[in-house]
Amino acid sequence: MSKLKIGVFTAPFAREYFSSSSVKNTVYQYPGQMLLSDGELAYTLDDYTVKLLEKSSEAMDKITPYYFELRKLVTSGAERIAELSNEAPRYDKLEWMVELESYPIAWFDTLEEALLHYQSQPSKGVICESSPVTVN
Repeated sequence: MSKLKIGVFTAPFAREYFSSSSVKNTVYQYPGQMLLSDGELAYTLDDYTVKLLEKSSEAMDKITPYYFELRKLVTSGAERIAELSNEAPRYDKLEWMVELESYPIAWFDTLEEALLHYQSQPSKGVICESSPVTVN
């Protein structure tokens, strides 16, 4: 199993992806949001998972195999849909990302480094201002 990098978004931004040839979706990412990547695909972690990682670094041992199992499902599903529709595979989804170099992400080799950066973000765990979702 290859080593995963842990990323932390450093700025808010909107990311668009097509879930089909005609349906475009927008996802709003926020500073402090964390993700895992093998260098090709990245999976954004929800805030509950990040809180778990803050409490116990051993949780990473459970999350890593989960990432690779999910990755297999995402890639095989995208390739099968592409085969049936005669289109290029679409790996971008709500929680999965490609073209990682085009996003404001700081990458780390260890969970400890990533958590330090995550904890330094002023808006960690808060929906970004550009999001259409409001929190009362």
